[in-house]
Amino acid sequence: MKKILIILITVISMLLIADAVSANDAFVGRFGETVYPLSNNNVEMLSEDIYIDVEVIDSRIRTTVTCTFMFKNSGDAQEVLMGFPAVVKLSPDSLSTEDNVKLHNFTAYMNGDEIEVNEVDGSQYQDTFAYYPSWYVFSVPFKENEEVMMSHTYDIELGGYSDGNYIVGYVLETGATWKNTIGHSRVTFNLPNVLPDGISLDSDHYNLSDFTYANRQLVFEKYDFSPDFNIYVNINAHLMTGFMEDISFPADDIFSLGSTMSGEDLIKLYNSIEKPDKLMETLYVNGLIGLPEQKQPPVISDIVIPGFLSSIDEFSYIDIYIEDNNFDLLSPCQFVLKSQDGSTIIEGPTNPYLFGQYRHPVYYSFNNYGTYIFKCTLYKINLVEGNTYTLDVSCEDEAGHIVNKSFTFIYHESGSTILSSNPATGSFNNYLYLSILSFSIFFMMVLYKKLTKFRNRVMHS
Repeated sequence: MKKILIILITVISMLLIADAVSANDAFVGRFGETVYPLSNNNVEMLSEDIYIDVEVIDSRIRTTVTCTFMFKNSGDAQEVLMGFPAVVKLSPDSLSTEDNVKLHNFTAYMNGDEIEVNEVDGSQYQDTFAYYPSWYVFSVPFKENEEVMMSHTYDIELGGYSDGNYIVGYVLETGATWKNTIGHSRVTFNLPNVLPDGISLDSDHYNLSDFTYANRQLVFEKYDFSPDFNIYVNINAHLMTGFMEDISFPADDIFSLGSTMSGEDLIKLYNSIEKPDKLMETLYVNGLIGLPEQKQPPVISDIVIPGFLSSIDEFSYIDIYIEDNNFDLLSPCQFVLKSQDGSTIIEGPTNPYLFGQYRHPVYYSFNNYGTYIFKCTLYKINLVEGNTYTLDVSCEDEAGHIVNKSFTFIYHESGSTILSSNPATGSFNNYLYLSILSFSIFFMMVLYKKLTKFRNRVMHS
C-alpha cells in the first residue's frame, strides 16, 4: 500500500511538472521538493521548515531553497537511506535540457554537521520511482527512539510562461510517505522583488486560512496533517523590481501602516480599497487581527447562468458563488445537475474558474473584510433554451460543516430565470425540517380543534 501511495504521488507530481513543460508558450523548470524515505517507513517527520528565496540578479530570477526537517525514529537503532530526486525525467521530444529540471548545489547536514551525499543512478528505484533518473542520497544513522535534525540547501530554475509569469512551488505530497502525519509544516516564499498585485495562488488545492502575507513574504503553515496537495504560487515578472526596471513599489498604506493601526481602522482601510482581488491584502489583515474564533459554515449564496460563451465553444456555463468568512472552504464543491423530470444530467466536482489577466487563476474575490467569495464554475454544459433545470450544490469546510443548496431555473441564452432556491437540501436537512413542519401542522390542528370545542361550549352555555 505504501509503494502504491508513493507511485501515485510521484506520477501526480510529474504530471504537474510536465504540464508546464508541454505547453506551447511555457518554459520548463522545477519545483521545490521534500525528502523521501528510500529504505524505511518507521521514521516520522515531526516538522518541516522550508524557506524559498526568490531573487532577481542581473535581470534573471534565481531561487534558493533551504529545508530543515525534524525526524523521529520510532523503532530500533538503524541506518535509514534518504533521498531527493536530483533530476526529473524529460519527454523524448522536449526542447529543454536536464539542467533545467535538476536540483543544483545540493547539500545535506545532520544535527549541524555536513554529511556525504552521492548522486546515484535512479534505475535501482525504477519499480517505485519511475520518473526520476537520478537521486541525491545520504545515509542517516538513528539510535532507538532518537530525534534527528536534517537540513538541506539547493538551487532550482523556475518554470513558467513566455508572457512573464513564473511558477514558484513546493511539493508537499511526498511528506505523506513518512510514518504518521506531519506534526508541523511551514513553507515561506520570500518575494522581496514582487509587488503584492503580482502574486496569486492556486486556491483550488488548499485553504486561505493556512496562509499569511507580511514583509513581502507569503507563508503557509499547518499542523498535524497528511499532505495530499502541493503549493503553487504565480508571480508576474511585469510586477517585479529589478526584472522590470520601470516598476517601483507604491506607497501602499495597508502594508506600510497596517501594523501600527487598530483593528477597526485597519478594516476600514481594507474596505476602502476598490478592487475585487484583494488576496494579499486579505492574508495580511488575517495575520494581523486573526480569523474569527467561532468556525462558521460557508454559505452557498448565488448562481449566475449568463448564457453561452463563444470562447468556450458556445456551451453554456454556470457560475457558483460561496461566501466563506473563515477562509477554510475545502474545494472543489460537488454538484448534481438535473432535468425537469428529476433525472441526473451530469454530476461531479465543480471546475476552477477561468484564468484572468496574466494567467492568474480567478477563484476568489473579496468584498468588505470578512467576506471571502469563492467562485467556481460548470462549463461546457448542454442546456436547452426554455427548459427547467435543478442544480444541487454541496460544499464542505475544514471544520467539518457540510452545506447544501438547490437552485431551480429556466435556461435562456439571454440570461436565465432563477425560479427558486432551497437552502435545506440534502436528506438529513429535509427530513429534519419536514419533521418539524409536520409536527407544527399537527400541533396547530389539535390546538384549533380544542379552541373550536371550547368556543362552542361557551356559546351554548
